Amino acid sequence: MRKEYYPKAVRGSEVKVEGLNQNRLLGELLKRGITVYNLRRKSRGELCLKVKNADFTEFVALAEKLGFKVTVEKKLGAVSAAFRMLPRLGLVVALALLTACYFIASSFVWRVEIVGNERVDYYAISDVLAAAGAKTGANKKGLDFGALERDIRGIEGIAEATVTVSGTTLKVSVVESLEFVPRPNGGKEMLVSLYDAEITRIVLRKGSALVKTGQRVFAGTPLLSGNLIGTDGEIITGGVVDGEVYGKVVFRESVTVALRGVRTVATGNEKKSTILGIFGLSIGKRRDGFELADVREETRTLAPIPFKVTTLYAKELTREEYSLDRDEAVEEAKSVARSRLAERLVGPGGEETVIVRDVSDGVICVDVYITSEILIT
Repeated sequence: MRKEYYPKAVRGSEVKVEGLNQNRLLGELLKRGITVYNLRRKSRGELCLKVKNADFTEFVALAEKLGFKVTVEKKLGAVSAAFRMLPRLGLVVALALLTACYFIASSFVWRVEIVGNERVDYYAISDVLAAAGAKTGANKKGLDFGALERDIRGIEGIAEATVTVSGTTLKVSVVESLEFVPRPNGGKEMLVSLYDAEITRIVLRKGSALVKTGQRVFAGTPLLSGNLIGTDGEIITGGVVDGEVYGKVVFRESVTVALRGVRTVATGNEKKSTILGIFGLSIGKRRDGFELADVREETRTLAPIPFKVTTLYAKELTREEYSLDRDEAVEEAKSVARSRLAERLVGPGGEETVIVRDVSDGVICVDVYITSEILIT
C-alpha cells in the first residue's frame, strides 16, 4: 500500500469507503498485497482512495466482509474518459460539419460585385455574366476570366473590364467609354418636365417641341412630342420622341439654427466591438461603455452557413452648451445648406441667393437658393 500519485493512464476506480476502524481495513489490504493510491480521509468514518481494476473485486469483497460500505465515485482511464466525453460529441460533430461546409462553400461564388459603371446598367453586365455561368453558386474553378472580360467589353459603353475572385466574391471592375451612346428614351410619345424651370436649350432629333427657350414651365408640363405637327396645328404623323430639354432650376434648402442651446459633439474617442451570430444565436455584445455614442454597424455573412460577423464602431459623444452670435449662426446654417444642396444638384451650381428669417426669439431660419442648368426631361 502506497500513498502516492495515481497514474492517469492506469485503469481503475476512485472509491469512497464508509465505516469505523479504517486502519484495520488498510492493514488487511497490506497483508494481501492489494495496492491503493491517493488516500484522503474526509472524516472519522469516511475514507477516499483509488484502486486498480485488477484488484478492485478482491478489494470490494474484503471491505464488505469487514463491514465497510464501498461506493464507486469515478471510473479512471482512457475508456472511462471517452464515455464522459460522449455528451460533448454532438458539439464536436457539429463543429466538424461546419468546418467541412466552410471549405466546400469556399469553392463557390456566393456574391457578385460590379463597380465602375455609372451609365451602363448594372443588370446589363450581370446578365452577360450569368449567361457565361458566372453567377451565385458557380464553381470558381470552372470560370474563364479571360472569356468573361471579353464578353463584358462587348457591352455598348464599356471600354475595359477586369474580373477577379476574392474569397467567395466575384469582383467585376469596368471602365466606361468616353463617348457613350445614351439608351433610347423607351419609345415615349411625349416628354414632360421633371422640374419647375426656365427653358434654356432644346435638342430635338425627332418629333415636335411644345415649348420655346425662355419659357417658364412647371413640373409635369409637356415639352416634346413624338407627333409631327403642321403649321395649322394639326397632327401630320405620330411616333416616338427623340430629344432633350435643358432649363434653369432653382434648388432650395432651409436650415433652422438656435442661437443658444445644447448639442452633441464628438469627443474623439472611438471603440470597436464584435458580435458573432450563428443559427440565430448571438455571441458577444457592444462593449464601448460610452453613455452617448454614434454607432455604425458592418455585417458580413458567410453563405451558405448561417454565420455572420457584426462589427460595431462607436464614436463617443458628449453634450455641451453653446452660444452663437447672429453672424456665426448664419454662416453655420449656410454651410449646412450648401452641403445638402451639393448632394441634390445634378449639374454645376450657378447663382446663389441667401435669405435670413427670424423664426422666434433666439431662432433663425436661413434659406439658400442655387440656380443650376440641368436636363429637365
